[in-house]
Amino acid sequence: MKLDYNNFISRNSLYIDSNTQRDLKSKKIFFAGCGLGSVIAESAVRTGFSEIILADGDNVELSNLNRQYFFYDDLRKNKAKSLARNLRRINPIANINVNDYFIDSKNIDHLLKNIDFVINTVDLDATYFSIINKCLSIDVPVICPFNIGFGGVILVFNKNSVKPEYIWGEFGVKNSNEFYSKLLTATKDYKLPNYVASVLTEIFNLADRHGYYPQISIGAHVVSALVLSAIIKILKGQPIALAPHIISIDSFSNDGI
Repeated sequence: MKLDYNNFISRNSLYIDSNTQRDLKSKKIFFAGCGLGSVIAESAVRTGFSEIILADGDNVELSNLNRQYFFYDDLRKNKAKSLARNLRRINPIANINVNDYFIDSKNIDHLLKNIDFVINTVDLDATYFSIINKCLSIDVPVICPFNIGFGGVILVFNKNSVKPEYIWGEFGVKNSNEFYSKLLTATKDYKLPNYVASVLTEIFNLADRHGYYPQISIGAHVVSALVLSAIIKILKGQPIALAPHIISIDSFSNDGI
């Protein structure tokens, strides 16, 4: 049975007008990384986005299943391929292009050709900053999401925002801890959730010892909502905060952010 797109997105009415819905169906979203990106891609497809490009050379691990859009039988399989298969279970007529390899200086120009939006969730290395700068050079909005505990934070870069050097310096960063330390300094007006601020040193120490940051499903879904809301605002021509200003939600704090 062929999917009836109009019926598929019918419950979006009132919240997403018909012109925006028609527009977003044809917009190409590139997911640079399919970890946190997998949850955002799920929301994008459920919202009606039908042109999806995925790139990731990593495989699904058991520890990913607490927050990413994968299943037990995806373990040890490529993330981009597995995500494409899962997204097609939602919308089998979506056009999903799969690149089952890591982004690097040799393929970045090809991958980012004819793209409308980029979601940047690759590892925090030189490629991360190359993606942002490449998007700025070709006038493509790039959104950098971070899931923090029960909340989420996004930075939106475009031709009117600052460049990444404003936040992380001309020479980038040496490791993840330096990345987040510089981010916190540049966005000092952002109030960290109390439960994060109270264990921030412990979080950094955990990352040093084990090579990962603690993350949960709630934060992944909150940041997914922030990303999709930002894209829809851009499509509707509405104003949106640009980097270094952040867009954030903390679903745990009583007063939110």
